[in-house]
Order: sequence, then structure tokens, then C-alpha cells
Amino acid sequence: MPHEFKVTKEIALDASPEQVWEAVATGRGLDAWFMGSNEVEPRVGGTTRFTMGGYSEEGMVTAWEPHKRFAWCRAAS
Repeated sequence: MPHEFKVTKEIALDASPEQVWEAVATGRGLDAWFMGSNEVEPRVGGTTRFTMGGYSEEGMVTAWEPHKRFAWCRAAS
């Protein structure tokens, strides 16, 4: 049985919580700095989707606390 995997990192940014949230928890924000096309359905249980070329990957939002906490997990293959 696989073990749970979690990455946690904290850094200081010269940006407001709202600006950071927009950049990491919305499709439009992710598209501004990350490759491909990104979608985030804004709610726990919502779908995340990353598409680049012919490749697409989906996941599920597991934590949604605007301006505080956003987590997702990749959908099982």
C-alpha cells in the first residue's frame, strides 16, 4: 500500500494573499506562469485540469480556503 505524499514549503513573497491566491489557485493565474492550459473548479471536490499538447491530467480539489489554503490530488489512473 502506497504511503501518503505531501510537500510543504513556506516562502516570503512581495505580494498580497489575494495576488498569491490568484496565481496558484485559479486557471487564469496558473496560465500566466505555468505551461499549458489550466482549470480549477473553485470548491472542495472540484476538478483541476492541466492540458498541454495532446496530454491532459485531472485531479480533485481537496482543500479550498480562499487566500489561505489550496490543495489538490491527482486523479487515480
